Amino acid sequence: MFTKRHICTFVILFFGALLFAQDSEFITGELIDSKTNEPLVFANIRIKDRALGIITNVDGSFRIPLKYKEFGDIIEISSMGYKSKEIDLNELNLLENNLLRLEPNVEVLEEVVLVSKKKTEEKKEKKEKEFRAKEIVAKAIQNISKNYPQAPYSYIGYYRDYQVESEYFANFNEAIIEVFDNGFQTNDYQNTNYKLYQYLRNTRFPMDTVGEKPYDNKKKFIPGAKIQPRRGNELLILRNMDAIRNYNVDTYSYVYQFDKDFLNNHWFQKNHDINLDEGGLYSIAISKRTPDHLIFGTILISKASFAIYKFDYEVFDRSEVSRSNATYQILKKEVEPLFEIRVGYNGYQGLMYPDYISFSNRFTAFGPAIFRVEKLTLNALENFLVVDFSSEPDEKNVQKMSKYELSYNEKPIRIKRIEYAGKHARLYFSKAIWKNLNGKILSNNPDAMSLLKLTVNEMKDVDGNQIDVPEKFRFSQFREFFVQKVKPEVSAIPFSTKGFMNKMKPIFKDQPILRPDNFEDYWMNTPLKKIQ
Repeated sequence: MFTKRHICTFVILFFGALLFAQDSEFITGELIDSKTNEPLVFANIRIKDRALGIITNVDGSFRIPLKYKEFGDIIEISSMGYKSKEIDLNELNLLENNLLRLEPNVEVLEEVVLVSKKKTEEKKEKKEKEFRAKEIVAKAIQNISKNYPQAPYSYIGYYRDYQVESEYFANFNEAIIEVFDNGFQTNDYQNTNYKLYQYLRNTRFPMDTVGEKPYDNKKKFIPGAKIQPRRGNELLILRNMDAIRNYNVDTYSYVYQFDKDFLNNHWFQKNHDINLDEGGLYSIAISKRTPDHLIFGTILISKASFAIYKFDYEVFDRSEVSRSNATYQILKKEVEPLFEIRVGYNGYQGLMYPDYISFSNRFTAFGPAIFRVEKLTLNALENFLVVDFSSEPDEKNVQKMSKYELSYNEKPIRIKRIEYAGKHARLYFSKAIWKNLNGKILSNNPDAMSLLKLTVNEMKDVDGNQIDVPEKFRFSQFREFFVQKVKPEVSAIPFSTKGFMNKMKPIFKDQPILRPDNFEDYWMNTPLKKIQ
């Protein structure tokens, strides 16, 4: 685990990152809601009339490369539910952080007045309203084959996976990747391929070996949920969480196969409609309650084409919630979701293309015990065995021989007396036992010392840590992909893996890296969020 020393290093590096972000190559800024001042997450900032742009981070921050001025001076800023905005790049400050605001843009639903109606009639109208919402979602699912590309296409973007532990970033991997998709009529897992143009294991953030362990549902697990083993790297795990692209295969809990299970497994209700430059959007609230979980989400659907623009989905552990009838607003204040998926698509040349996908989940991992035996050393000159503890034992139990079980080659060894000082204990034996033990350890057998085993029972250190009890850590895992450029028309993608990433290996293990001629058009949008 990373220590306070690492955290200090992180703080220094963070401010270094701020200075780096504000160099002459980028314009930096933050996008917020003009009414609430809340950051606008995953908003689009694109060069006008071009499929080239960036996505804001989870804190609303962004970096715009000055190289974009080669493609146009006007940027278009848009986010679902907000009025789009055009800004001249020349108006933005190169030396300071630019604070930009978007105005909310919603359609107020007509007020429904109920006059002299019984409760049964009210319930009937509520059911009809819910059914209409369900019909809209059903039509959106039916129209996926019409609204999304069936022919091969590709897109280039920024990928990252990282963890947050004790509110600090760790294990930060970044890459520039081109995704070659043979179209929505093909199996994404089998037929989509990837080219790695750049990879960086960002050492400005600490590395944490506990967090990097693979999920095994024992020493690393999502509390209240279970990870099913899947082949493939973190990028493939992220891809599987796009239920729109993978509408006809199994994805994740309760959504399962989007075109068959989603409608039957959830309740739907209409929110206020949303204005969009291309036309209005239905905003449909999603919910589900089970004995173990509470599920909330939102899906935005075009009124004209029934294309899905946005799909957010969150699952909460019901045992962590104080009230059984808790609303989504209460949940967000009380607990973090077990997992959360955000998927965004945007229209281009009459079809919907990926904009971003984000998948995060909580997990618990067990690391080494804080208080443990670190080493056994035989002192042949003074005739005792040295036990090195990782921390100082509580003197109440450290000299009790009943706490120690020592054996050699599974045969017990009797201890005569114990002395201790600080983190070290000395075990003494009778002359006969010592002579026998010393002779075996000093033999020519290279594995002799490994046959010596010591178990220490029911002992604590001076800070109250129990011996050999693994330390528990709580992390949040994030995997995200932000599209920077769409290529709607590409030739059929070959099934040969030559030059493509090996999907069964992590992106940082012996992957081919092939940079295109226009590589400088793309960049790693490392988040600058300072986590308090």
